[in-house]
Amino acid sequence: MTDTNCAWFSDHIAMTSVDDIEIRALMPASFDDEAIAAIVQKINQIKSVINKPFLLENITYYYSMPSSHLKESYFINEIVRLSDCGLLLDINNLYVNAVNHQYDPYEFLNEIPLDHVVEVHLAGCEYMYDMLIDSHASTIKKEVLMLFEYLCQKIKINGVIIERDDRLDHFEELLNEIDVVRKILDRNS
Repeated sequence: MTDTNCAWFSDHIAMTSVDDIEIRALMPASFDDEAIAAIVQKINQIKSVINKPFLLENITYYYSMPSSHLKESYFINEIVRLSDCGLLLDINNLYVNAVNHQYDPYEFLNEIPLDHVVEVHLAGCEYMYDMLIDSHASTIKKEVLMLFEYLCQKIKINGVIIERDDRLDHFEELLNEIDVVRKILDRNS
């Protein structure tokens, strides 16, 4: 295996194939014990080959898998506890899920192992088809920045990425967001 100079690497908590059929999208995992065991096994395989910290990222999901019977926060806790992996916390994904699935995002933050959060992603979201979607095409909502500030008051963040994949014609907006994020980090360091 070739070594890289990266400080850590990550993947999403998601399904990308079913019965060897590629889905070509990030689909939500079932929040159940079987999925926990499968994900932990994969993490342990990865960690046995690559000598860098491995992080899992929460995804946006617009529906829950029918076999899900666990809270997402418990699901993440168990994976981290059993695998000792890190977390890449996408705060925009957390916010989108909290709005769409009607739960308290601050409660979610208080329920996951924040001491394992290494990196944070921030992005824009917008309403479409009567739900909030993770668009990566608009400015970061103030509610997402408030969640970020709350997180920064609790832990030290090692890396932040602002995800913007579209509508880059007003580059100054992105530069302003970088400034806002830096100020939040400085206030809480």
